[in-house]
Amino acid sequence: MPQPDAATGTGLVALLAGSFDRDATPARTLSNCNEGTPTIYSASLTPDIDHSVIDVGFHYQRNCDLDRQARRRLTNFAGWTAVADTGLDAAITAAAQGRQVNGNIGDRDTVRFDNGRYPAHEVQYRKGDFGS
Repeated sequence: MPQPDAATGTGLVALLAGSFDRDATPARTLSNCNEGTPTIYSASLTPDIDHSVIDVGFHYQRNCDLDRQARRRLTNFAGWTAVADTGLDAAITAAAQGRQVNGNIGDRDTVRFDNGRYPAHEVQYRKGDFGS
């Protein structure tokens, strides 16, 4: 099966060329300072991008002070809703096993290992101390 042409803005060739036919830049709603570093958790195209639900994780600067986790949903590539993910923040803090999480809870990724999926998060025990 041939690859779609990059000039059409479709397919893997276009993606690798950085070509796109849609973009969306949501307004910040959780922080007046920073929201970003997205992770796409899931995308449902039923049947296409104009009829879709895309779930995105990101971090935001709570009270313009510390990064915390959030989720955003893009519906039909037009409407955005965002909420603080306080449950994830609480789970990360609980996993610190008694240590105080007084710094940022920032970037997130998923690691696949031995048939399992595990979340990996950037967490600072002390604000500004990336070694903590």
